[in-house]
Amino acid sequence: MIDESTTLSTKCTLILYILSNFDSEIPIVVFLDLIELDGQDANWIAFASDGASVMTGTKSGVAAKLCEKIPQLFTWHCLCHRLELSVHDVIKDVQGASRFQSLMDKLYSYYHQSPKNSRALDEACLEVGIEMKKIGRILNVRWSASSFRTIKAVWENYPGIHKHVSQTLETGLKKKLESSSFLEELGLFYDVLFELGMLSCILQSRKTTLMRAQSEMCRTIRILESLKTEPGEKEKEIIEAIQKRIHKGINITITNR
Repeated sequence: MIDESTTLSTKCTLILYILSNFDSEIPIVVFLDLIELDGQDANWIAFASDGASVMTGTKSGVAAKLCEKIPQLFTWHCLCHRLELSVHDVIKDVQGASRFQSLMDKLYSYYHQSPKNSRALDEACLEVGIEMKKIGRILNVRWSASSFRTIKAVWENYPGIHKHVSQTLETGLKKKLESSSFLEELGLFYDVLFELGMLSCILQSRKTTLMRAQSEMCRTIRILESLKTEPGEKEKEIIEAIQKRIHKGINITITNR
């Protein structure tokens, strides 16, 4: 880490710090040196960006053009952005995921674009004794942590949402909310996006070292692999609810999808 300053005698100086990890989760900043400069010609060390072709294209991308002038330049594709690109690739390839995303988008539009429906949902949540949480969109341009907050809001607002759509006679939406397939998908997405959202937040933190980033990515991969064979916490809860045919006081309709 460097910072430039000018002394009272108008001499240019460079302040150097080392950002390092000494058997601690939080990196420590240590002062290294104060150097007087003969000139102010800067050396560009690294360049980081998202993965857009205009930035990282091998022939005419910004990184490639910079490397032509500065061969030793270290270029880096943002890890958070790479994580989101991976998630979006999955959504394109898995039909069930896009179907669930479509239903969540419908809920978002139903409450986000109508202040009347939003107020009515707030009232319905109060009637059943829960606090309404804002419903956003999932798996779009936002980070995975944002998608998880929406899934968590639907999970916690579920009795209030069901009560409101029942009052407004939205029979199609009501049937989908009561279906076992929707609840199974909701539980699965909760467990998966909880892990991806936590990883995204860790990668965004300025305190995260490359060593910790590597460790957390490997940990997330292991957990996602385990979810293929063993259901997560929320999915287990839904499986038990389906066996009883009731979830949070609402009758479940068994579907084969």
